[in-house]
Amino acid sequence: MSVDSTQVQEGCRAALEGELNIYRAAEIHSWLSTLLPRCRRLELELSGVTDIDMAGVQLLLLVKRELSVRGHHLHLLDSSHAVTDALTLCGLSTHFAVEVDARTSA
Repeated sequence: MSVDSTQVQEGCRAALEGELNIYRAAEIHSWLSTLLPRCRRLELELSGVTDIDMAGVQLLLLVKRELSVRGHHLHLLDSSHAVTDALTLCGLSTHFAVEVDARTSA
């Protein structure tokens, strides 16, 4: 799993690539936790996620909750088929409205 972040006008943007699973969830959470305090809006670009399991779904829920407690927001961008399928299977597709990023889909 590779992660990359940038500051954007609305907050922070992080792109995740590779596997978002039990083997990487703690590492990714630790890395994302450094972003959360300074991001009123965190955009997670997920088009490069090749595999996601329940630990990955739980991580997305945890990050959303941690941001929400601060009054901040999580936005998922351009999720891969793996992410879309996992969220649908868990009944969370409406809980996580996935946005299409015009900057990357042009």
